[in-house]
Amino acid sequence: LVGGRPLDRRTLAVLYLAWGVMAGGLAGFAVHSSPVPALIGSFVINAALAVSTVLWGALLQSAVPRDQVARVFGIDWALSQVLVPISYSVAGALADTTSTRTALLVAALVGLVCVPAMLIVKSARRMPEVRGV
Repeated sequence: LVGGRPLDRRTLAVLYLAWGVMAGGLAGFAVHSSPVPALIGSFVINAALAVSTVLWGALLQSAVPRDQVARVFGIDWALSQVLVPISYSVAGALADTTSTRTALLVAALVGLVCVPAMLIVKSARRMPEVRGV
């Protein structure tokens, strides 16, 4: 469904919305008193992750010059792999000093603040020129 849509001005908005939904989905893990909210949170996070992955990949392939796509994908992937253990360390330290529930709520809140804050940056709101559209 997402991959079949052409890239247009709404693509970035949908991408930012998906990232925000992923952050907000963490709250489902924080407030669970039964498995149902955690299952719903997991579904929401993974659905938004799928949407954002497809859109991010499509934007990279269409906005980056062809001779640099592999290099940009490689840098993107490598940075993601480097930042994951750092995020685990920070989340673990926060959960150790407070509680798991608090750490999840803080992560959800930070994500819900940071994603809209990106929209303050004018270049983050501008759709890049894309090939083949």
